[in-house]
Amino acid sequence: MGLLVLAGCGLGPEAHPVVVGADAGGGGAPTARPDLRVITVDVFLLRGDHLVRVTRPVRSAVGIQASLVALSQPLSSAEADQGLRTALPAAASPPTGSVEGSVARVTMPKGFDRLPLHDQVGAMAQIVWTVTTHTSAASVRLVLDGQDIPVPDGSGQLLDRPMGRTDYVAWAPLGVPLVEG
Repeated sequence: MGLLVLAGCGLGPEAHPVVVGADAGGGGAPTARPDLRVITVDVFLLRGDHLVRVTRPVRSAVGIQASLVALSQPLSSAEADQGLRTALPAAASPPTGSVEGSVARVTMPKGFDRLPLHDQVGAMAQIVWTVTTHTSAASVRLVLDGQDIPVPDGSGQLLDRPMGRTDYVAWAPLGVPLVEG
């Protein structure tokens, strides 16, 4: 008969809600597994030409990568039923990113540069608002094939600089401040 002792498992309040899920693996011998924590991440989807904040679960990702993984998930049936959509191109893997000072550098999979202009603007609005919600970044610079690329601002003007929330004011979600803090 085995005895299981749990020590040092004090839990305090979380700053943000955390979704806890069970591993749905089959039986069999235990195996070493990666960290399977599930966190919730606020992302911005589109309804028409405006952003809408939704919460999505993400497993085993932190920082900017958690934001990009959550944003890249396919729409759920509940999100689609609410009339939400994404302008991000479907890709085999989510974008990757890093934060350097106040600028997030996001490497996009192929396909972004082939989107129609209106969808590029919507995708940029989604990326900028999502990344600046969960990181110390105030702006986003897109990278494609290792090179910084110009991207459209909220009016469709192509600019070669990092883009912030104020560049997408017309797409802003209701009730979410331009500057969070």
